[in-house]
Amino acid sequence: MALRARESTVKNHLKSISPFVEFVEQSNRADAETAADIDDLAQEFRHEMQLTKSKHTMLVAAIEFVYPRIKGQLIISKQMLRGRNIGEPTKHSTPMPGKCAGLFGCHLASIGKPRHGAAIVIQQAVGWRPSELLNLYSEHVYVPPSMSDMISVRLGAFVSTKAKREQFTLVRPINCPHAYILLSRLKHMTPEGQRIFPFSYWEYRNCIVDTEQ
Repeated sequence: MALRARESTVKNHLKSISPFVEFVEQSNRADAETAADIDDLAQEFRHEMQLTKSKHTMLVAAIEFVYPRIKGQLIISKQMLRGRNIGEPTKHSTPMPGKCAGLFGCHLASIGKPRHGAAIVIQQAVGWRPSELLNLYSEHVYVPPSMSDMISVRLGAFVSTKAKREQFTLVRPINCPHAYILLSRLKHMTPEGQRIFPFSYWEYRNCIVDTEQ
């Protein structure tokens, strides 16, 4: 199974299941073999550790990943998750307004982080996910000779998009004028083989959090 998954996926599953394995060993229940036994232990662990819905979901996925022979047999766990999905609906984030993104961008540029500021303005205008934005390389962006034509952007060359395949986005000068200008200039400033936004997701996120405060 590990050979069919990305390295980051394997690491996340191992990180989720490690505390569960320790719990099983400390409970002297390491001889549990059947799907029903593991299902019961997963529920005990979930209640004792007071897992959030997201961590509970990750735990069940990790167990099925590590023990593929019981995949689809964790009946109680799956029912519990269905109940939590109903009782604990997902809280969606409120989109950042364009004027707020522009203000954040100006502030970051003024403190010596112009690419971080440009990233916020472009992401707000175009609607890319952070992973799509931060994995853009110079060669993924085509800027036409005429400023009246659309910029073509290749997404998902290295990191999968939400659609699980490569996609192309068109940035129009009429609809996204600020994003269009910033992306055009960043493209010309960035050599091929280098990322347009050369910083990590966490650095990008911390910039936004610090600016909000």
